[in-house]
This record gives sequence, structure tokens and C-alpha cells, in this order.
Amino acid sequence: MSWEYLHQISQPFSVVFALAGVGAGLIGWITDREGLERYAVVSLLLAGLFSIPAFVTGLAAADVEEARTFVGESPVMTHRLWSIWATVLLVISATFAGFSLLQSSDRRLRRFVIAVSVLSAVVVAYAGWLGLLIHHGDAGDAQSRRAGLASVAGFTAPGFAAAAADPGLTAASTGSTAPGDTTSDEARRIHRDAIVVDGHNDLPWRIRQQAALDVERMGIGTGRPDGHTDIPRLREGGVDVQFWAAYVEADYIGDGATAVALEQIDLIKRLAAAYPADFEMAYSTGEIERIVGEGKIASLIGIEGGHAISNSLPVLRELYGAGARYMTLTHSKTLAWADAAGDTAAHGGLTGFGREVVAEMNRLGMLVDLSHVTAEAMRDALGTAQAPVIYSHSSARAIADHPRNVPDDVLRLVAENGGVVMVNFFSGFIVPESARRIGDIFQVEERLREEHTDDAAFREALTAWMFENIEPGDVELVADHIEHIIRVAGIDHVGLGSDFDGIPVVPRGLEDVSKFPEITAVLLERGYSEAELRKILGGNLLRVFRETEEAAARLQRSVPPGFSRLPFSGLEP
Repeated sequence: MSWEYLHQISQPFSVVFALAGVGAGLIGWITDREGLERYAVVSLLLAGLFSIPAFVTGLAAADVEEARTFVGESPVMTHRLWSIWATVLLVISATFAGFSLLQSSDRRLRRFVIAVSVLSAVVVAYAGWLGLLIHHGDAGDAQSRRAGLASVAGFTAPGFAAAAADPGLTAASTGSTAPGDTTSDEARRIHRDAIVVDGHNDLPWRIRQQAALDVERMGIGTGRPDGHTDIPRLREGGVDVQFWAAYVEADYIGDGATAVALEQIDLIKRLAAAYPADFEMAYSTGEIERIVGEGKIASLIGIEGGHAISNSLPVLRELYGAGARYMTLTHSKTLAWADAAGDTAAHGGLTGFGREVVAEMNRLGMLVDLSHVTAEAMRDALGTAQAPVIYSHSSARAIADHPRNVPDDVLRLVAENGGVVMVNFFSGFIVPESARRIGDIFQVEERLREEHTDDAAFREALTAWMFENIEPGDVELVADHIEHIIRVAGIDHVGLGSDFDGIPVVPRGLEDVSKFPEITAVLLERGYSEAELRKILGGNLLRVFRETEEAAARLQRSVPPGFSRLPFSGLEP
């Protein structure tokens, strides 16, 4: 049982007793009825008593240092900080209520208690209005939204956290506000009946950073409105199959990358074990179908960053044995055997060892993920692969010209290979002008890291840079990327790879994992049939996975395990 869960149990009692006390107290004061005033004092005493466990569990559940860092960036975190002061008001009110009960004839003390409680009620009401404003307000440009929310949150001073517990709220760091729900009943039915697969979610790294690997401390079971992902919103979004990213920062190249990958794999398994009613680990298409049939979310592991194998095919094999079912060949840095899209190319694609990595992944039945590599490396991998490839979170370069996206000639090769491109939701990769502005995003990250040695300061600076340079776009633009891939590669070769909780700015209409049905609604309006939508939502990825398993069974009959490895002596071919 998480602190977040305990917090959400104790907090409503405190709020209910507080509201009852305020109502009775005001009526008693106005009508001069001492009986109601005494009832109000008792109710406010109970409110204060319940606020103590709410206060303690709230502190345990929240990352206060993170909240301080993002005050002004996320009004939800501002709510949480000021909830401490709101709770203090209730405790003060309850303390004087206790004295008032002992001094039953002192009416001035009772009325002081009622006055303090009215102040608390005003705080609750105003912060609730702020929460509704955040959730339903008009979408402006990212920078003005950010400044406006910061100023409103600052003006409210003690903005009460009851509104922050509303799972409908999303962090301002998403860079967009939620439009009204336009999803038709037919779109909801199709979405519900399909198997919905998300190819990439970075929640595990968020847990590592914000909760020091402690899954239960993150409290995703009852809602984390400051991020993109939690169980209630996954359920609302109809997500059936989630590939969790076991991301490894490029800083670990040659220095502990494998250990970090194993820690992230372990974290993902513990995440599933912590919520057995909702998650179950899956390692094959058969297990996916069984788990989804039981009403749970099939959880799979994808390693993000080939440096996790430490230049060793035996290590690759061990990571597969630990549960990884895809691996992104690189992340932001060129490796000794593969060129990364966010770095200087050193090999003109893949080296001979890089091709061996692809071949061994095929032999194992591990999906080859080409997101993050250069177009030349994509072509080399497609020329080597004996099973379909995936792009777990990439979009169409013809629409948004960024090296992280897939060019048309490669899309045609993907169609020949039988693979699937799972469209990324990051605004910087889908909005044409934003893609142009952030073409050198990984170099910007390097510069900001040099300028800000403190990790919190670096993240704040990077977020500020993103908001200044990225327009959010909307769900229609994501659908444009899907349609372009369909036109070039075909309906059998596109899917969804959100990159939620790994991206700072998302499109309007796709604020978090609860919004997946919006994609179904938009594509349905554009004339796609139910059968076609089922392919896009997850059927294509499941087909690719099944064909990869079949290729592995065939290859294992004739191809022995690879055992090549490279030294860490530089970027040698």
C-alpha cells in the first residue's frame, strides 16, 4: 500500500469534516445558534485530526525537492507544496477547537475557530477553481501558458492540494491543455475492442529519478497528475499492451551501462508485481493475448540504448534472458558499432559488429528497434535483418524534418521488410517548425549540462529551452504522420509509440495516456475502417512480434549463438 494511496484515503475525511464544520459554523454564527457553533467546533476538530495523517502521507508521497524545482512549471506541484500550509491551517483550527470544547462558555474562541476554518474553505474553493482553469482553459502558446500558470499559482499563495488530487489534471510541463472530449461512442467502442499497444513509455526512468527506484513511492496506483502515466489513466486510455523503456543514459557508455539496464529491468518487473490486478509481465505474443484476455495490461521490456550490451553479444543474450524484448540500437550517442541520429556519424551506418548485433537479435527473437539511429544505420539494419524491424517511437521525416524521424525511402524499405513504425507524440518530432528548431537538441543538452552541473538545474534549464522553442501542435498532426506512413509504406506498417513521460511537450488532445482514444476518433473521422484501426492501434506490432518469434525458431535450428565482443578503445569500425 503506497503513501499516495493512504494520502487519498485520509484527505477526503478531513475535507468533508472541514466543509461540514464551516457550513454549520457560519449558519450558527449568522442565526446566533450556539448549538450549531458547538457542532461546527466538533466537526472542525475531527477535520484537523484527519488532516494529520493526510499531512504525513502527503509529505511521504511527494518529492518536495522536485516540487520546489518545478514551482511555476507545474501548478499541480505548486498545489502540493501549498497543501502543507492548508493542512497547517486546519491543524491550527482543530487545536483551538479543542480548547473551545474545554472552554464551552467562551463563544469568542468558537467564532475564532470558525473564522480560521472559513479562511481554509476559501483556499480550497479558489484552488479548486484554479484546477478547473488548468484543466479546461483555452490553449495558448507554450510560453504564455507557462507564465500565466506560474503567476496564477503564485498569486493564489496557499493553493490547496485537494484540486491536485484530481486525476484529470496534467502537468503544465506537457505544454498543452486538454480540449473537450470529442470522442464518439463508435470510436470508443472500436478503441475498447481493439488491442491497443504503446511502443514506448519512459515511466521507469521517471521512477528512477524521482523516487530513487522505489516503485511504491511513485504511487501510480491512485493517480500522478503531474506526469503522463498512472494506472487510472492507462485504464481510461484503453492501453492493453505497454512496452516500458529500460532507458540507459548515454553518460554510462563504457561505465556501468549494463548494470543500469539490469536495474531498470528489475524496476519494471517490480512495477508489475506491485500492481498485480492491473499489470502482468509478458515475454511472448501468446502471453500478451492471455494477459489482455484476463483484463490486465501486458507489460513488456524494451532496452533503450545499445550501449547496454557493453559491446558484447553474450551480454545481449543475457539481457534477453532477463526479459528484454526489444532493443533500440543507440540512443543519443554514436557507439563503437552504430551511428546515432543525435550525434556525429563515425561509421556510415552500422559496422560489421553492428550487423552481428542485428543478426543475434533476430536469432534470439528480440525486436530490432531503429529509433534513434541515422538513416544510413537504418538502411544497414534493414539490409541485414531476417525478421521485421520496429521503430518504437519515431515519426515521418517528410512532415517534420528531424533526424529522429524516418525518411520516405526507408519507409518503403520497412514495408519490404514487414516492419512497423510506431509514431512518436513528442511535439518536437511532429510539428514541422518545432522539428527545425530542435534539430540539434542533443547538442543543446550537452551544452546545458556543461553550464548546469546540478541535475535539477539542468532539467529546469532544458525544460525552459523546450518551451521557448517547441510549439505543441495537436492530435490532428499526429494523425497526419500516421497517414503519411500509410501512404508510403502501407496500412500494415504503422503503430503508436507515445514516448510519454520521456517528453516535455505533447500535442493538444494527447496530454497523457488517457487520451489514446482521441487518435482513434480522429482516424475514424478521416474514413478509416474498424479493421484498419485495429491494425494501427496494435495489430501491426503484434504481427511483427509474432513473425519475429517465428524467425527466431527457424534461425535457432541452424545458427549458433554469437560470442563476438569489442573493446572500449574508442569508435573503432
